[in-house]
Amino acid sequence: RDVAVEQGGKPYVIRLKAPREGETVIQDEVQGQVTLTVVFRADGQIGNIVVLQKLDGGLTEQAADAVRKIKFLPAEIDGKAVDVTRTLFYNFTIY
Repeated sequence: RDVAVEQGGKPYVIRLKAPREGETVIQDEVQGQVTLTVVFRADGQIGNIVVLQKLDGGLTEQAADAVRKIKFLPAEIDGKAVDVTRTLFYNFTIY
């Protein structure tokens, strides 16, 4: 799905890939939230990803893989592209 995030020191996300919950969530009944800090680099690439809160069953890795696929326009301050660090939350829920 496509998502827009406001400018003004924030990256402008143009493509956000949701992680696949897969069978791990269903079989192992794993649910909860993965929290990551992510560097959105001035060159338009995803930089360092730090896991703040993880989940078992490969869900943390799925969230990190989804982050690596985010497409965005870099944040700008005074017309110059800059690196910014943001916290992202991925929720995995059994329905």
